[in-house]
Amino acid sequence: GLNYISTKIGDAGGYALFENIVDIPPGIETNYFYWNITFVNPEGAVYKNTSSYNQTISSIIFAICNSSHNVSALNFTVKHEINETGLNASFKATFYYWQGEGVVKKNYTYQDVSVTNSSFDFCIFPVDSIFNIDADIEYERNNYGSRTYYLRNAVISNVTNLIDLYLLGSELYVKFFITVKEGVNPFQNAIVTISKYFVGEGVYKAIGTRISDEYGEFVEYLDLDKSYKFSIVKDGTSYGTIEKQATCTEAPCELILQITEAIIDV
Repeated sequence: GLNYISTKIGDAGGYALFENIVDIPPGIETNYFYWNITFVNPEGAVYKNTSSYNQTISSIIFAICNSSHNVSALNFTVKHEINETGLNASFKATFYYWQGEGVVKKNYTYQDVSVTNSSFDFCIFPVDSIFNIDADIEYERNNYGSRTYYLRNAVISNVTNLIDLYLLGSELYVKFFITVKEGVNPFQNAIVTISKYFVGEGVYKAIGTRISDEYGEFVEYLDLDKSYKFSIVKDGTSYGTIEKQATCTEAPCELILQITEAIIDV
């Protein structure tokens, strides 16, 4: 067996509370454990081993909702960007999910290319659990600009997280080539969340996320002359938000996102 150092998390009713968080490989099994306790007093140390206990290990599950798993954690709804009505689309996703420190992760892939659904509901088990999750999502429809959406180290539970995914029709969008820079250098592997200002509502809403490539570049389909915010995160660190107008007089349309101009969120 292995020894794990416990952490004191509090006191209750004259008792000290200790815990261990252990990453366990996937599978169903029963593990046995006991506590090895050291008491220290002025006369020296006293050692005590408790009786053996057992704990049944079962797999955590994240999957498209069905009759067996019906407690929703994540709901993605594809919408038309202009009128915000539901829009049937192709949906492809890869998820990595875990509990604890993330030493052991499970993965789940899903795709629906029928273009007959606009809403995609994902459930968890056990239903009272809290998971961490990464997600890479692609969604598209003919005559609309394809988009991507990413989650990194997001926390999910049995309280459904509702996420809207927007698509813009080809008669409205303009293809922009966007470069993220830090000084003169390309800013690689950054996750950029693109939010558009919805005039009638007076708010910015995320319409997609992209990952910058080795040249700091990505492509996005924007609504010409509208206001956007680009929020930049890399390796879990926020590099702030950059505001830009999607202006372009001739193709190819380009935008430069300079990290040094970003407004750091506080």
